[in-house]
Amino acid sequence: MIWNDEVLFLHMPKTGGMSLTAYLLENLAGPVRFTADVMPRVKPHRAKFIEGRRHETMADAESYFTYRGRSIEDFEAIFVVIRNPYDLEVSRFHYLQAGHKGDAGPAQDLALAGDYEKYLREAPFFGANPPRLDRYMRLGSVVPESLRVLRHEHLADDFDEMIGPHLRHDAPKKLPRLNASKRADNYRQYYNAVTEELCYQRHRFFFDKSFYRRDRTLSGECAFPASVPREFGKNALPLTDEQGAKKARAICEIAADIAPADRSPDVVEVGCSLEVSAPIAAGTIAAASFTGYDVDQNFVDFMNDETGDRLTFAPIGSFPPAPDSVDVVWMLRPGLNELPDNLDRLLGTSVGALRPGGSVVLRFIAIDAEAAAADGSTVAPFHVATVADRPIVSYTEAELRRRLAAHGLEPGKVYGDAGDPTRVITARRV
Repeated sequence: MIWNDEVLFLHMPKTGGMSLTAYLLENLAGPVRFTADVMPRVKPHRAKFIEGRRHETMADAESYFTYRGRSIEDFEAIFVVIRNPYDLEVSRFHYLQAGHKGDAGPAQDLALAGDYEKYLREAPFFGANPPRLDRYMRLGSVVPESLRVLRHEHLADDFDEMIGPHLRHDAPKKLPRLNASKRADNYRQYYNAVTEELCYQRHRFFFDKSFYRRDRTLSGECAFPASVPREFGKNALPLTDEQGAKKARAICEIAADIAPADRSPDVVEVGCSLEVSAPIAAGTIAAASFTGYDVDQNFVDFMNDETGDRLTFAPIGSFPPAPDSVDVVWMLRPGLNELPDNLDRLLGTSVGALRPGGSVVLRFIAIDAEAAAADGSTVAPFHVATVADRPIVSYTEAELRRRLAAHGLEPGKVYGDAGDPTRVITARRV
């Protein structure tokens, strides 16, 4: 732990604390003290070393300061960094697989064996199974009023807001990154119904207290309920076949990637395809609220009758909702069927409805510009065809990114399968 006269930092393991520790030891204002089991290899120039554990819990800190005539309640703020438990467990699993001598023990043995399910069942986390990382945030059952929680997922922003005022005036702006496990893959691939449940049981405090949202899509519980009559045509899908399940998993992955880390989002969909509303109705995509806008009034009426208070459907004429009122706007059909000028108008109104940091999700048909150029063809930024009296519009990725950026949206990740020109792109309001 690290402290000065005003603030205390408790180092929860595997949350980026090594990076924060290195920074605070040199840049926290005033006289700085810290505990560790050994003196750091690079001795801090300003901070005083006190032999301790480095990973003191809230109770450890209270005991330490009480013995010295002080209380943790005397601190203006107590800082702790937390991390998405799904990611934290995979990160530690990979870190232990490096086989460092100082980490030898049952948890490392399980990690080296490579069975992630068995690791989650049996691996102690700093001596406890299940882990007791909640001990860094509460004394018994009480969370101190001065506790300030930073999230590993957006540490730089939280750091500037919460810790920035307590730094030296000449402190550098960038945090170092130390002690990172070397893995390039996404943690999602490590989870199924069994491992998701095990991770939840190991870290119930963080899920049950809403620090993080439980992600049931990791367990594969993301299928469409087959409840929409086929007479709605464009809205109906093969809800139970392999293709429908594949679409469901893809949509759930995108929803998890763009959702706020600390709460369920307010969601709207323009042109209802059921790919979003059905998983939300089933509870496999978290949403604080959902409104779907569609041109088919019969479909709107049917869905309002079927879903009751869980979801809301409205005619497209009532779009957009109030300014700064939603976190996600899904546009899976407009990118395929709206002419470019109409799509621009929809994007413009969507941006106004988004909160800062909110996302638009847009499906489009990609023009393979490289293949066309290789054939000597002229590559247009977009192409309009007509199928069954309906426009089908395709874009180069560069053109779509340009159009999104023109509306104040920062284009992000593109999702899709090789060989399939249909893509989905996300863009964030900046």
